[in-house]
Amino acid sequence: MHCGARDVKQVQARGGEDTFAAFSLIKSAVGEKSLDENCQIWSFAVRETFILYPSPIRRWFSTAMMLCLGALLVYVVLTTGTMVLFWKLVLAVFGFASLFSAMRVWNATATHLVLTQDALEEAEGRVLCRIDDIEKVERGAFALKPSNGFVVVLKSKTQLTWAPGLWWRFGRRVGVGGVTPAGETKAMADILASRLLSDTPIA
Repeated sequence: MHCGARDVKQVQARGGEDTFAAFSLIKSAVGEKSLDENCQIWSFAVRETFILYPSPIRRWFSTAMMLCLGALLVYVVLTTGTMVLFWKLVLAVFGFASLFSAMRVWNATATHLVLTQDALEEAEGRVLCRIDDIEKVERGAFALKPSNGFVVVLKSKTQLTWAPGLWWRFGRRVGVGGVTPAGETKAMADILASRLLSDTPIA
């Protein structure tokens, strides 16, 4: 069971006056078993922001795998003298593309995402989407979404943008996830879903 918009509103109303009472309220709403998984929702309700950091292990692992693949392909091209020129060119293109992708992932995941009352954005201020432009949140197993992530369907189309390993934006869809922790990413999706269930914004 997850916190609904009404529960989050009540926690916000009481959080500033009595943090323990607010925590007790959210505890009764989510239950003992799922309390640890949903504590980020309580934090968002009190602070009005939710920060999603990339997982350091996932970040290092994904970057290292692409670096190793790129280095291996380039090594094969340089050390295999009997290979046909066409295949050398193909392997060289894929090798340097892998090295470039590794650099892109490392740089893109150096930041984190911040969910506020108005928008989902990067820490530097680049906006992924506005809250009032969200139509629905897709988290199902068959949804076209990043690994351990979710997809936000917007009301209007936006320009193509890609921060590999962290988020992407294509048409009316914004995907969040990749190297982010599954639990915290799920909590962010729960918060967005609860916002959409409410007739009025949380304030």
